[in-house]
Amino acid sequence: NQDWHIATVYVNNVRHTGYISAKDVETTDTHQRSLQGIANKKTTNVYTQAAANSKVIKSYRAGQILKYRSFSKQWFEATVYVNGEARTGYISAKDVEPINEEKQILNGIGIKKPTHVYALASKDAKVLKSYKAGQFLKYRHFSKNWYKATVYVNGKPQTGYISAKDVEPINEEKQTLNGVGIKKPTRVYALASKDASVLKNYKYGHILKFRTFSDNWYEATVYINGKRQTGYIFKYDVNTN
Repeated sequence: NQDWHIATVYVNNVRHTGYISAKDVETTDTHQRSLQGIANKKTTNVYTQAAANSKVIKSYRAGQILKYRSFSKQWFEATVYVNGEARTGYISAKDVEPINEEKQILNGIGIKKPTHVYALASKDAKVLKSYKAGQFLKYRHFSKNWYKATVYVNGKPQTGYISAKDVEPINEEKQTLNGVGIKKPTRVYALASKDASVLKNYKYGHILKFRTFSDNWYEATVYINGKRQTGYIFKYDVNTN
């Protein structure tokens, strides 16, 4: 019934009918699917059984890409090689982050000082390259918490990973707005960062025209010595009401 399963067990080679509480077991997947994920523990273990207190067959670093199969709600099944021998093991679903890789190129700005691109999808991994806050970045969806990017190190392309928390997506559709500067002065920056150089200052109350850019920044065109330049205004430095 809803609370109990019926089972046949053998005790001293004698067949018996018994009952198992539904709360004491987890149903396994009869139609397994091949999956990929990122190890998200500093040491992500593969166990001999689907239990964290069982023996560890193999361990992986945080950020490593793992292949496994669906098994149950709480566990994945994996094939690992130990001393050249294939063995079946189990990985806790809590210890990996599923990969949902997409090929679509996304645009964003770094919001960390600096914004790092890591060799693995882990902040403990080696840093391949760093960018100033406000710099334009291109990347692709990789998982819930990570983007995948191609960077050039010493002229050679390398695959790296950027934490989703370290970038702010750029709005592809831009809308022109009018607003009033509410800072003394209201600044237009060279990059979408308050640490960037200031292109131009406006007095408090000055009417400004700008475009939507990201969640926290507007894009504006300013003229310096007669030359047109693109700059950025912090969203909370102007009033659009």
